[in-house]
Amino acid sequence: MVSIPILMEIGIILMIAYLFGEIFQKKDIPVILGFLISGVVIKLVFTYVVGDGSELNFLKILNEVTNLTLGFIGIEVGAELNYRKLKGKLTKMFILAVFQAMGAFLFVTLGVWWWTHQLYLGLIFGTFATATAPAATVKVLKQYEASGALKEYTMFILFVDDIIALVFASFVIPYGESVLGGHASFLFSMLEGVREIFFSIIIGASLAFFLIFLIRHMNHPVEQLEVIVILVFLGVGFSEFVKASPILTMMIVGIILTNYCTCNTRIVKYAEKFSMPLVIAFFALIGLNFDFTSVAAAQFLIVIYVTGTFIGKYLGAFAGGTIIGAPKKVRNNMGFALLNQAGVALGIATYVLERFEVISEEAALIGFMVLTTITTTTIILQIIGPLGVRIAIKRTEGLNDSGIKEEDDYELILTDFMFE
Repeated sequence: MVSIPILMEIGIILMIAYLFGEIFQKKDIPVILGFLISGVVIKLVFTYVVGDGSELNFLKILNEVTNLTLGFIGIEVGAELNYRKLKGKLTKMFILAVFQAMGAFLFVTLGVWWWTHQLYLGLIFGTFATATAPAATVKVLKQYEASGALKEYTMFILFVDDIIALVFASFVIPYGESVLGGHASFLFSMLEGVREIFFSIIIGASLAFFLIFLIRHMNHPVEQLEVIVILVFLGVGFSEFVKASPILTMMIVGIILTNYCTCNTRIVKYAEKFSMPLVIAFFALIGLNFDFTSVAAAQFLIVIYVTGTFIGKYLGAFAGGTIIGAPKKVRNNMGFALLNQAGVALGIATYVLERFEVISEEAALIGFMVLTTITTTTIILQIIGPLGVRIAIKRTEGLNDSGIKEEDDYELILTDFMFE
């Protein structure tokens, strides 16, 4: 197979993904789905027409693109959590977040336990199900200009779900290790989870206040944009270095920006627009990583996981919405908006493999099975998830498709760059 330079490969993939997104938007389908499907199509072409799809150089940078994209998305999610706007609603939002997470955890745990007859596997897969991916969810909410209670609840859940998943993982992974013959320490694992959350908060808060300090001494939008992009790279990179959560770190940045800096709206808008190539690359990469053989190998487990996640999220959100007195339309449709899965679940699955493979060969095979299954369910839920968000928006407040790219915003940015 002829080796294609990686930059040429990236350019081709981004262009194809962009065109798919445009086609899907014209058909009133979430553009995120177009980006993802383009990756699947490219993988099929390389695998069955050109040669070996695994030789794509682009696949080698999946982790870096994923973390950078989630860093920018994290700022967007955090920026929606303004205390002045949410004051008086936080307790209700937390109840709803816990109920939908616990619903997914219980249904997936019971389903996988029933199928595999292994409680530790049920608990591990149940932990994955608690996480909700922010990238696709946020972009669809913005494409259809969602607002009101649905958007507020969803954004808060995206933040809390990451913490819930990390806490659950700190309990269930050492339990799995002990069952497989490893010498796991519950205290050590719990401290690792606490350390990850603590470091994320410290790094995020430090970056946010440093960013606010710099921005207050800058008047030109170009300088502000340069600084925020540099700090996203720095925050994500440092989080990886100390094994903190990149997305949680950047969510903290967004939260502090929106609550302590009047410049937050403009800065977040610039970061959102200029991160679009990363977003396109992120979803195209997910599609490129789709492994058709793994679907056949674990098809029943995949069906149980996807079904359990949907039923659990929907019923949990419905029950939580009923308890807190959420508007009827939001209560009845909230669950549809919470099906996306990506970075956090994949990160925990990778950690499971790392911990299991040092126990024994059998444990390593189980860890690999867990990772490949979650990778496959991520693809499936990233296809279903954006459609679910669209359904939730349509049923609660109606669709207003402006596309992810808003021309007025680009004109504003260009004007700022040229004349300020």
